[in-house]
Amino acid sequence: MSSRRRRSPNRCAAPVAKVERRLWPTAFASALAVLVLAPIVVRLAGTGNDYIGHRNLAVEFKNHLALYHPHFLLQALVVGVDFVLPGDMERAMVVTVLLAYAATAATVFRVVLRHTSSTAVALTLTLALLLASSAAFLFPLDRHLYYGYVPATVFHSPTMVILKPLALVSFGYATAALWPREGKNARTWIACALLTLACALAKPSYTVCILPVLAIVAAKRTVFRLRIDWRLVILGFLLPAAAILVLQYNRTFGDDQIAGTIPGAKHIVFAPLAVMKLRSSWLAVKLLLSLLFPLSVLAISFRRARENSALILAWVLFAVGAGIAYLLAESGPRMPHGNMIWSAQIAIFILFVQSAAHMSAYFGGALTAAPPGERRRAVAGFCCLLLHTAFGIALYLGEYVGVARYW
Repeated sequence: MSSRRRRSPNRCAAPVAKVERRLWPTAFASALAVLVLAPIVVRLAGTGNDYIGHRNLAVEFKNHLALYHPHFLLQALVVGVDFVLPGDMERAMVVTVLLAYAATAATVFRVVLRHTSSTAVALTLTLALLLASSAAFLFPLDRHLYYGYVPATVFHSPTMVILKPLALVSFGYATAALWPREGKNARTWIACALLTLACALAKPSYTVCILPVLAIVAAKRTVFRLRIDWRLVILGFLLPAAAILVLQYNRTFGDDQIAGTIPGAKHIVFAPLAVMKLRSSWLAVKLLLSLLFPLSVLAISFRRARENSALILAWVLFAVGAGIAYLLAESGPRMPHGNMIWSAQIAIFILFVQSAAHMSAYFGGALTAAPPGERRRAVAGFCCLLLHTAFGIALYLGEYVGVARYW
């Protein structure tokens, strides 16, 4: 009995030590993200139209409890930060966005770390993903780093920054619902439902993608009589998403159209390429240049990629998001705003993360055991990610010099 009692503290200490070993690198990844991205956030908070517009909406929310926007999570968070650090709404905006970047870094780091035992690999990929944008090789021809592409990272939209960590976690729930390994309790469904609501209130672009993705993949798995966690799908995604999207649609396209902020009739219309071609040509080439890294990861070993359920789901998500971006538009004065493109952008960010997580296994020990061809293709995939990151840094610097100067 005495020997058992002496060993029991060691058994308890091992999981705690494991958690601590993961906690510190995760905190470091978040701190590094804040350090790298703070200059551009501070810059855009004072000069970026999106930042200024949402800051003004937050002021209205604080002073008059007025909600003029159908997705108001950012304004609510800014007001909350201002309550803790009162006196400067611009500072509250900066703190809110930097906290979201920190949360994104922590989430990306943990996703990648599930596939590799190397903390250094996970940290490197996390920082690369936070900066990665489209490989804008056509810049000498049209001076665009943004228009016509589907970038995984944009710096000018604070609502997209808020959405990213929420969407990443929600995507994990979606994967667990479609490929369930064990039963989920009520707390899981409630947490997923709350997360679904939070995603829609941050920016509905991800929510309108994940619902058809769940329907498509669930239908296929049902045909082949494969297991699905229907309770998580319905209670965690379908019901809360349907409720909030109906309210947001009525608020945006109904009679109470954002209090007349943007007057004129507005509807969602089927208009292939109508928005994407407004400011850019070479759309097919730019789509390919936006997907260099995910495509290179598929090329490492397509057989192994097909066995990664999260990676396959991310590709389906991107296909739906790209369909929304390229085929749909808002009629009226909102059409040039390109709000449908956000769906493709959040989807490609998740695709980049899942592609990096899949590739990271090769750099955590599997690279030496892989065939020579796979090793070379894995290195090429990593180089493609660094290429995307280099163009992301160029977009970062361009935004710092002048907002939208090199869009």
